[in-house]
Amino acid sequence: MFVIFILLFILSNLYLSAGSNFTLIRNSEKYFAFRNTLLLLNISCMLSILMLNSYFFHVKREEYYFTSNRNLYKQEEIENLKNELLRVQELISADDITEESLKHLVESAQINDALFVEKFNKFFPDFYNKINNTSSAPLTLSDLKYCGMLKLGFTTKQIAIYTNSSIKSVESKKYRLRKKLAIQIDENSKDWFSNI
Repeated sequence: MFVIFILLFILSNLYLSAGSNFTLIRNSEKYFAFRNTLLLLNISCMLSILMLNSYFFHVKREEYYFTSNRNLYKQEEIENLKNELLRVQELISADDITEESLKHLVESAQINDALFVEKFNKFFPDFYNKINNTSSAPLTLSDLKYCGMLKLGFTTKQIAIYTNSSIKSVESKKYRLRKKLAIQIDENSKDWFSNI
């Protein structure tokens, strides 16, 4: 604002001197012939400088707003992570399994929560050990997640929706799990997982 004020002050003085024929130095004839041209050139330069400064102020203000919005977003993310951590700590510290906590487990699977496997393991502590003992090859975290969702009774279509996958990729994943876990062809995988 200070720079804009100075520029406007200088610009107004130039207009006053142009209108009132005010001069500090005696002018030569050459100067007198080009006086109006020089004055217009000075005014044009001042307007250009004013516009250039306005542009740079605008750019800096945009950068400031972008930085402050990014910082606010990061603070919100940190706050969300803190809340999630508190929620997980409460879930882990809870001794009894209630209908409400099971509902949270299902919601955790539905939102594709990264902590689903840990939460599931709290409700079914022996499940993953049995699965790993049964498996002929080491199971990945993704395999364990699919096994947990199958144990909860999710259909192929539901798993595809909740994991942002296609039905075909879920079916091929289920097929690979059947091979790893040596589930018989005539046995229903849903029944097999529910019996473990």
